[in-house]
Order: sequence, then C-alpha cells, then structure tokens
Amino acid sequence: MTTFQEFLNKVKEKENKKVKIAVVEVEGIGEIEFQRPNESELLRYNNEIMKCYKGTLKDKDNISMENMDMEGMALNASELIYNSCSFFKEKELRDMYKEYEFIKLPLIILGITEVLRIATTINAIFKGLEVKKETEEEIKNS
Repeated sequence: MTTFQEFLNKVKEKENKKVKIAVVEVEGIGEIEFQRPNESELLRYNNEIMKCYKGTLKDKDNISMENMDMEGMALNASELIYNSCSFFKEKELRDMYKEYEFIKLPLIILGITEVLRIATTINAIFKGLEVKKETEEEIKNS
C-alpha cells in the first residue's frame, strides 16, 4: 500500500513536469504572461472547439471556413485567454468594459484573429490536446 508521503511525492513529480507559465507575443501589445489553465478549462476549450467544426470526419482534410463556427471558436478562445491571463481580470480594465461579459474582454480588445492565434498557442504550450486524449483514454479504460 502506498504511504501518504509516496503519494505526495508522485503528485509533486507530476505537477513539476507541467508547464506553469507561458509568455506569448500579442500583436500590438508585446509579450504577455499566461498562467496554466486547469485541466477542466483545457478540456472544455478543446471539446468546444471540436463542436465548432460542422463538417464530417471525412471532410477533415478539407476544412474550410464554411464548416467552422467562427463566432463559437472566438468566444471559446476568448474564455480560455480570460481564464489564463490575470490582466483581463484587473478591475481597472473590467471597469472600462462594464457593458460586456468579462470572458469576452480578450475578444473585444484583441480581435478575432489574434484571440484565435493566442488560444491555439496557449493550448499547444499547455498540451491541451494531450490532456483531452489522456482523459478520454482514462475514461475508456476505467
């Protein structure tokens, strides 16, 4: 049987392997620091992005803008960025955009193209697709 100390050491070892902070260049602003989203946020982002694809699996090699829900993708990307960057949670910035939902602030401030690019970068750095695949595999094998 595993002791608490052994368990704790394994947890620490697993956590130490994870990237915690990423610095991403944001067009027109400069480098911004992003904190690792929790696994639930990474899973939600990847699952929601998949839902934004309206084509069939056989169409995956011919992905076109007509098969994508760009608004859905942009809102998902904005939420991931909002949850990963403390700048967007600062009261002074939120007060400037009181009429908007806070998770939309990155989209409003940075625009669709940049939000999609940043979210894709964050997801890659923090290995969001790997988290999704590992979770699906664990569920399948349990």
